[in-house]
Amino acid sequence: MRYHQIVKLNKVSIAKAKKAFQDINFIRFLTLIQPVKIDRWEGIEPGLTARFQLWFFGWKTMEVQHSDLRETDSELEFFDDGLILPLGLIYWRHCHRLEKHKEGVRIIDDLHFKHKIKIFEILLYPILISPIAIRKILYPMFFQFQKN
Repeated sequence: MRYHQIVKLNKVSIAKAKKAFQDINFIRFLTLIQPVKIDRWEGIEPGLTARFQLWFFGWKTMEVQHSDLRETDSELEFFDDGLILPLGLIYWRHCHRLEKHKEGVRIIDDLHFKHKIKIFEILLYPILISPIAIRKILYPMFFQFQKN
């Protein structure tokens, strides 16, 4: 299944957004109100990993490896590829993309995942996308707090 969202942030520079995505405090902010514990976060460079505990009727381990980092003056893109997946998932790839635009920056999240049983994939969809969908609120909040 796929989930795609674009969040436009006005008056946020691409440099500031790129810096945030490489800062553990940004990751902590994004997971603060969610049932997620960060076990390890090494950064976004290719080969580095992040390990989380997700609560869904008990703590479940999820580990991703970052890949395909591409950075220019006007964009940043990297992927999270699933290494250890919970809940019967067999595939996870989350593209993070930042793009400069005339009024600020766009943050694009593009998530693809698969479950070994299609009906469970459908049932898990709202649970798995909610930590990303809530970023429509959290991204602007984080950068607003940074201004103060």
